[in-house]
Amino acid sequence: MRLMANLIVSFRKETDDENASGIDMLNFTKFDVLEVIIKQLTKKEDGHERAGLKMRFGFLLQKAVKAMKGYFIMKGEFDQEADMTRFSDVFDVNWNFIFTLLKLSVNKREEVFGSHLLCQLKMTFQLSGIIFWKKWRNK
Repeated sequence: MRLMANLIVSFRKETDDENASGIDMLNFTKFDVLEVIIKQLTKKEDGHERAGLKMRFGFLLQKAVKAMKGYFIMKGEFDQEADMTRFSDVFDVNWNFIFTLLKLSVNKREEVFGSHLLCQLKMTFQLSGIIFWKKWRNK
């Protein structure tokens, strides 16, 4: 929820509309504004992007669109549901450009971190085994 709140607050600042809601943010005509906001929120001090955070924003937006589409269908507001479908289509088209390279970067980092973590666990297990063996031998 904090991520969505950050998006909405930044959207309000960017569009100079203090009354803008999450539904206004998910308007397909405002997708370029949303893209700029995501870039601003995920930028590090050194100019690089925080890939994991950007991926979280992407998945959050996918979930939000699905939830709003379901809500509008249940309420019988098919015009607004059609707008959510349009946003979803625009989002899907731009997903590859915005998020695919980041996903590769995140996966690469997880491979490196995962193997490093596995080595640490293995070393810890080996050391604890040695300590246990020394204690057992001295009994």
